[in-house]
Amino acid sequence: MKRLALCTLLLALIPTLALAGAPPATTADAAPTWYKVGTVMTWGVDAFGQQYDFVVTIKTLGAEVEFDWEMTQPVNKKGSVKMTELALLSATKQYNMFGGGPITLADKTSVWVSQAVLKQYRTKTIEHRIDTGSGPEIFLPVEGDTSYKATVDGVETEFKILHLKGGDQHLWILDNLAAPITVKMDLGWKIWLKSVKSK
Repeated sequence: MKRLALCTLLLALIPTLALAGAPPATTADAAPTWYKVGTVMTWGVDAFGQQYDFVVTIKTLGAEVEFDWEMTQPVNKKGSVKMTELALLSATKQYNMFGGGPITLADKTSVWVSQAVLKQYRTKTIEHRIDTGSGPEIFLPVEGDTSYKATVDGVETEFKILHLKGGDQHLWILDNLAAPITVKMDLGWKIWLKSVKSK
């Protein structure tokens, strides 16, 4: 009877002992608290001397992503973008020239990058060229540039980013598989994230 009770106790403790010795679960790719439907993100833009804001409001998050966008004066354009599940998984082309109105992207991403693009830098097996609009280019990480600051709900916040360089083009991407957003670009014209409002 005593032997049976001891065996029962040991069996009950095994999951606890295994958990105690296991490494803690990573939260590096958990979605940021601000990353939700209704969040408004604002980028500054310098398009060859013409300056304005580019404002994105998240409408849908999930297998597909949809957002409304607006360009402030002097451009004064509005539209919406929907990215399909396939685009968010594997697209290597980017949609960066906004004409206005609604558009659905099945083979390109916009503002976001695909899982395939970000994951290749995690595995250090760079096999996908990125096309920002001027043709496919191999982008390589820029060592030492791993953080970016913008305000989140009025508070200056540091983001972990991946800085990529391809030719004379630069991309700064949020290093988070749950929210792989482009925070900054320099493609001759420039765009940079200024603020996030989730409240």
